Amino acid sequence: MIQQKPMYTPTDKETGKEKLQDFLNMLPILLIVAGILGMLISIDRFAIAVKPAMDFEDLLVRYAGPGGHVEGKVLYTYGCFAESSIIHAEYGRKTGETKSRYYYAVPSADGVMILEVPLRYYDTMEMLTEQTFDYLYGFSGGKEPQVDVRVNGYVVKNDSESLQRMLEGYLEGLGFSNQGIADMGEVYIIKQDDMLAQLRNLFVGSAISLAAGLILLTIRKREKLAVFFGKSRKNLSPEQEARLGNMLTQILVDRKVILKQVASIMAVGLILASLVCYFKSAQGYLAGSVILAYVAAVLLGLFPLVGSRDYIIFYEHGMNYCGEAFLYEESGYPEFQVIPQNKGKVAVFLKLKNRIFNVSNMEDFMEQYKRAYGIL
Repeated sequence: MIQQKPMYTPTDKETGKEKLQDFLNMLPILLIVAGILGMLISIDRFAIAVKPAMDFEDLLVRYAGPGGHVEGKVLYTYGCFAESSIIHAEYGRKTGETKSRYYYAVPSADGVMILEVPLRYYDTMEMLTEQTFDYLYGFSGGKEPQVDVRVNGYVVKNDSESLQRMLEGYLEGLGFSNQGIADMGEVYIIKQDDMLAQLRNLFVGSAISLAAGLILLTIRKREKLAVFFGKSRKNLSPEQEARLGNMLTQILVDRKVILKQVASIMAVGLILASLVCYFKSAQGYLAGSVILAYVAAVLLGLFPLVGSRDYIIFYEHGMNYCGEAFLYEESGYPEFQVIPQNKGKVAVFLKLKNRIFNVSNMEDFMEQYKRAYGIL
């Protein structure tokens, strides 16, 4: 039997090459996580931004429901009927107030819609209001409003009863009948969103990041994937078998460890997915977040199963890792790095000249290796 080099636990620091290899090993996971997070942040707005946009002329003749994309020049407005402010307080007493957004009534096919605009739009919207009433009352000589106010936003439900009451009171003051106001039914809000284009680009970039991470991960794990699907990438030839010598032992993955990993990752993933959906539920467009969050949680939870069919076969003169042969005189003799973990557990890495294998999930790996080569 071949004399093995002694096992050891390195105490020196990692070299630059090892650090680079560690980073390259983590890069696919980082790209996948960044891609999923970026897509979760932006998917709702992306789903809106890529829809064909309605302009304000379309709104006069077509219905726009929640999730609709509205973009273009505001043609008319009946004026501002409410505003939103941030209250500043100190020691329980109000110290100031900062206006943050304004709500305008704009005509639509159903009567009116609410247009929410930021503070900077106030002056131009007030000018547009004045020109709208001049046009309606015939004071402009038939000239339509000329103020250029452009909005890029989306439609959501109005969940504020106070905003609804203020709108109804305002419309009543303008001369709308109670029956006319009642016939309008549920009035939706058009939210101005300056981030629609940026979030659309973020989603595309995140999707590219996710795809790149999956491709890199597939390349790095191609041996494991081949074994998992029952198609080992490299089947040993008789010549390779002969050079490796007699088989000493075969070590398989501990399935219990894999199942624990699947259960823990999936549990954490589903909890995080539920939190994401809870916090995004107030944004009025949730379907994309629900689907992506839960699909990502399930897929990431199932990922450890890729390694559930891993194996290592030790021979006199080499080893077979998932169908790939390594002859010790060419690849170097096995060396081991044992890293203590929490609760008395350890992470075990098998190191050859140019390859590192995480064998922590192998069942009784160190004991079986020692018995195979007669190491005390």
